Amino acid sequence: MIKKSILILLFLTISLNANIVRMRAVEQAPTKQEAIENAHWVIFEQALDKVIGASSYVGNVKTSFKTDMQKDFIEFQKTYFRSPKTKCNNLGEDGFECLVLANLNLEQIKAIVADKSTNTTTMGRNSVQNLEIVLIDEVDNELSKDFISNLQGSINDNGNSLRIEKKGTQLGLKGNKCKNIQRQYEQYKKKGASYKKALIKIEEKLNECKNNKDVKYLFKLTKIEFNTLGKDSYNNINGNLSYRINMIDVQTGKIDNAIRSANIEDFAPNKESLKFKLYQKAANVATREITNNLLKGIRLNSKTKKISKIKKYDYFYTIILSGITYDSTNIDKIRFIKRIIKTYHAKAKRNSNESKDYEQVYNFGTNEEIDTEDLIFDIYEKAKQASYAVQIEDKDNNVIVVKFQ
Repeated sequence: MIKKSILILLFLTISLNANIVRMRAVEQAPTKQEAIENAHWVIFEQALDKVIGASSYVGNVKTSFKTDMQKDFIEFQKTYFRSPKTKCNNLGEDGFECLVLANLNLEQIKAIVADKSTNTTTMGRNSVQNLEIVLIDEVDNELSKDFISNLQGSINDNGNSLRIEKKGTQLGLKGNKCKNIQRQYEQYKKKGASYKKALIKIEEKLNECKNNKDVKYLFKLTKIEFNTLGKDSYNNINGNLSYRINMIDVQTGKIDNAIRSANIEDFAPNKESLKFKLYQKAANVATREITNNLLKGIRLNSKTKKISKIKKYDYFYTIILSGITYDSTNIDKIRFIKRIIKTYHAKAKRNSNESKDYEQVYNFGTNEEIDTEDLIFDIYEKAKQASYAVQIEDKDNNVIVVKFQ
């Protein structure tokens, strides 16, 4: 039975690999890009028909795939086509005809068809609505503002919201002043009606502080560049837009490198049209990356009971033991660090999801804020007494890396 399935798949792959598609204009002459996209779609649709068969949801699934292609053709091509080769001929008034020879990723198509049939995916990844996404614009120039404007539209279209914060805004638990503002608010309440205006302003400040305190993940736009790459033979301007967005876990300070730096390319008759197209394409790609990585972080936390247990605390800390394996050879060093943490009335828990072969991650929480500099001095002093040679690095956001020599 297994051999039979493999043979069927092999036959389907070979028959699709041989497809060469010729697109010609009938009513309206297609541009070169339109002819290329149409040629890809014909091949893809043939594969889709064989995968879906006569299912009742064929129409909706096809429409969903077509929308994905129109939103971001480059990403669509990368997802489903292996090593596509395209050759186009200029037919003058008839536009262009294009030949495409391509291998299709049938397993990817099958997997995403299954997801799309339950209306839960875009480009095959789980989506969700009503997320508030927080972004800090560290570039803060005209280019970043225009890009973020398009990004907000794209995120809103997906049922979520994007909140923009200025560079330097305090987010998360570390260093927040909510308790101080709360005390100030209570004091002004006692002073009576004459302080009503001041009380309103303090209440707004308190609400803003509480909202910022509850942020678990944030995103930072750290780079954006626009470049023109000259003109083609049809006098179109070619160009690209590159950007980098980092995802930050405000509890650990860890940067999630899964959000890829993107380099988006396109062409247009003039510079302003080119920018508009690039902004839209880049916003669609960034929306997908941001949403997927945020969901991944949410799922990881919901599954990690050890992390959820320390959420009752007001302050969170992480100590990373670098160059340490989690076995009996290093048990004394691990216990040494855990005993130090205990002196701060806290209990360290190993984070198995974040730990690696030679890097052990321990999280702990407290109700009173710890001066991380004092903690570092304690580790140095007690390591010296225990004859351990250590190097310690303060990574900010309450993250300390301890490397045993």
